[in-house]
Order: sequence, then C-alpha cells, then structure tokens
Amino acid sequence: QQLKKEHHELTEKLKNREDDRQKLLKDLVLAKKEVARLKQELEEGTKKQHMGRSEPAAKTPKKSAQKELATTAGDREEMRNAQFEREMRYRESLKQMKRQLEEEKKNVRTLKDSQAKFFSSRTEIEVFLRQCLEDVKIEIDRRQEEIDRVKLEGAADGSLQEQERVLDLLQSQR
Repeated sequence: QQLKKEHHELTEKLKNREDDRQKLLKDLVLAKKEVARLKQELEEGTKKQHMGRSEPAAKTPKKSAQKELATTAGDREEMRNAQFEREMRYRESLKQMKRQLEEEKKNVRTLKDSQAKFFSSRTEIEVFLRQCLEDVKIEIDRRQEEIDRVKLEGAADGSLQEQERVLDLLQSQR
C-alpha cells in the first residue's frame, strides 16, 4: 500500500517535471525565435537607416516587437493557466480518490465485523448442537443400560410384567 502510494507520487512528480521541461523548451524556442526576429528587424532597420529612412524604420520594429512580446507573454500565461488547471484537476482527483479510499476502508471494516459476527454465531450454534448431541447420547446410553438391566432381571425372573416393561422401553426408543 505504501509502495503504491510512493510510486504514484513519484510518477506524478515525473509527469510534472516532464511538463515543466516541455514548457521550458517551448519558452526557449519562442525566445530564440523572438531573438532571431529582433535581430532581423534590427538588421533591416540599420539597412533602412543607411538608405535614409531612419525615422520610419525605427518605429515599425518597435511596434511589431511589442506585439510579439505581448503574444509571447500571452502564450506563457496560457501555459501557466493550463499547468494550473492540470494541477487543480490533479488535486481534485486526489481528493476524490482519498474519499473513495476512506469509503472502501469503512466497507472493509463493516464486512470484517459482519464476518466475525457470523463466525461467532456459527460457533454458538455448533456448541448448542454438540451439547444436544451429547445429551441424546447420554439418554440413549441410560436407556440402553436400563434395557440391559431389565433383560437380565427378566431372564432371571421370567415374569411377564418385566417382559412387558422391556417391550415398552424398546417401543419408546423409536
């Protein structure tokens, strides 16, 4: 259980790090593109200045550079928002899983309690049944001894009354 939890946490950390790495790579690529574009605009601006158009050329790159910076900042903000939303979904799913885990723990406890009650009631029934069987065995032994005793006495006496008593005892056993 603990190992599964640690494994899950480590995989989440790895996923977050990979996402952060991807974000940083994307930022790096965007920054390189921006640097290349700015260098190109700077070169174009210097070429235009040499041609005699220094004033309009200088203003145009600034506006497009500001637009590009705003777009890059917007992209960064979008990435941050996506990362934040993913983190929020992760936390929400974690809360939900914890609730499910607690519910399952309660279910396990309930099932264990009912199982223990079942086994204890079964034990009580078994004890009662064994006691009944012992009582029946004792009663059978007692009657068998009485029959044997009557037979011995009847054989010695040979009285009709004793023989009838033995027959009554034998019939009562059925």
